[in-house]
Amino acid sequence: MLLSGSTSHSAARANFKLLASELERLGAVMAIDAKPSFNCARTSRPLERTICDNSDLATLDRAINALQARAVRDAGQRDTPAAQNLRREQEEFAARRDSNFGSPGYDLQRALSERVDQLMAIGRH
Repeated sequence: MLLSGSTSHSAARANFKLLASELERLGAVMAIDAKPSFNCARTSRPLERTICDNSDLATLDRAINALQARAVRDAGQRDTPAAQNLRREQEEFAARRDSNFGSPGYDLQRALSERVDQLMAIGRH
């Protein structure tokens, strides 16, 4: 089907706007990909330096941050005690992670991956 000149230009402009907006979104995603949820330039803690120096760990850290924020937000809309419990669970996870980091046999990547899985399961309920 051929479109009239005016209609085809409108459709092309609309498609171009959609494409430009998607490219902008992808650029923003790529800019934060493999970066943690905190500023690496401002940290000297060994745990955080390790996360900053490993793109897989940084990606997991950012995922935990995003999933935790979403879970708390969603729980807060339904039940304030549930949101408080989620915050407490995250604080407990962070305390265990911090105290176990550097211990023989501690696998930071596994701990972060397991936390992502837990938060994703919460999001499915």
